[in-house]
Amino acid sequence: MALIYITAISLIVVALADWVTNDLTNTVKFSNAAQFDSALKSVTQLGIQNIRYNPQMPATQSPQFAPCWLPATNGESLQVINGYSVAVWCSTVQNLASAQTRVVTLDACASSLSQGQCTTAPALQAKVTFDDYLPGNSAYSSTTCTPPSCGSSAVMQYWSFGSISGGVPPPSSTTTLSGSTTTSTLPVSTTSTTVPPTTSSTTTSTTTTTTTTVPPTTTTTATGYKIAIIDSPTTQVMTSDAQNGTTTSGSVIFQLQTSSGVPFTPSSAVTINVATTNTSSLPITMNGGASPSTVTIPTTRSWAAVTFSVSSNNTQNTASFTVSGSASGYTTSNSLTMVVDQDATQNLTSIGSVASQTVTSGSTTANFSIPITSTSGSTRSYQVLSVGGLLANESSSSSCLTVASNTTGNMSVAVTVSTQSARFLSAISSSTLNFVIQRYTDSACTNVSSPNIYQANAILNKN
Repeated sequence: MALIYITAISLIVVALADWVTNDLTNTVKFSNAAQFDSALKSVTQLGIQNIRYNPQMPATQSPQFAPCWLPATNGESLQVINGYSVAVWCSTVQNLASAQTRVVTLDACASSLSQGQCTTAPALQAKVTFDDYLPGNSAYSSTTCTPPSCGSSAVMQYWSFGSISGGVPPPSSTTTLSGSTTTSTLPVSTTSTTVPPTTSSTTTSTTTTTTTTVPPTTTTTATGYKIAIIDSPTTQVMTSDAQNGTTTSGSVIFQLQTSSGVPFTPSSAVTINVATTNTSSLPITMNGGASPSTVTIPTTRSWAAVTFSVSSNNTQNTASFTVSGSASGYTTSNSLTMVVDQDATQNLTSIGSVASQTVTSGSTTANFSIPITSTSGSTRSYQVLSVGGLLANESSSSSCLTVASNTTGNMSVAVTVSTQSARFLSAISSSTLNFVIQRYTDSACTNVSSPNIYQANAILNKN
């Protein structure tokens, strides 16, 4: 009996010892995991502070990942915290024509993993939006900011622990970062954002999550916003052939913008009243009808285009008209002036039709070919004076074309569209370009005589 009792007690003691050992082991494991998470968090916050004020562009340009700060250690931005060596990698989507100037994804892992392994399944991933413009600054830059002009404000879009397949977790919360020190207590019960112009909130019994839609697909209402004409420049030249009774045509693009110039889509369709101020007797039609006219911006985009045409008369002169738009609740920021250079006779040259061209994000230059025939009995030269219908961050280039008498030459015009143009940022799929061409009496585009102005139109598409 005593032997049985001693044996039972021994088994109980062994079991208790094993249980205590397991608990001690688990405690160490939990402590290690907490320390690793803390190291991930600290290094990621350090990455946020560095990339906020030092963009590391174009090295971090999406889709590539690169160190979040320099100098890097063995090609990595890493720190050793709590005995853990952690690396963080950054990738940036940049939109210079927006208050949401840079959206940076940060992926953090043990430094023993390669960049590819880490960004495929990060142990911690964060996404932060930076505004690189000071409040009230409506003039956008064409180049990446340089310190100390970067990171005027920052908004945490999400923060997620755990190896995520593909490295793209869903948003979990949004919080505002301020000052020179970043703090984060995510997940949080209440979140806020400083990104205009609209937010939406969903509330449960325990959690409130705020999400922000970033322009140009932001949805908002009219209060405090404006209607802008985004054609560039806002004074353009057109021409018409008075002798042959032809008309000249073009288009103007209206866009809804915040007070700082960020495009947005309206929460309900906006009807714009299009008005013209005509300083000449030339008849003007808008969208195929009489002027003034209306155009509607739907809830699916931030813009709408209005086409117009100007009929000629039998007088050689220069006339002009101004186009502007207005809508209830919106301010009007600018207008477009069209100068019509009308020639009484234009029987010395003929302009052929111009094929449409298409630009893509991978091929941003469109090459137009304009057929020009000289019927003057002598060799003449031609040059493009201007291209109407271009938008900001778009340009054109061409050279002098010499055409022998009664022959046809092809004028080559290259139109380059930056990916920062509204054509890409606001998904403007198609618009009309107006090529204004001047004729010279010599072969070197030097001597001018009147009449001498012609126009060719072509469609520029964007895929």
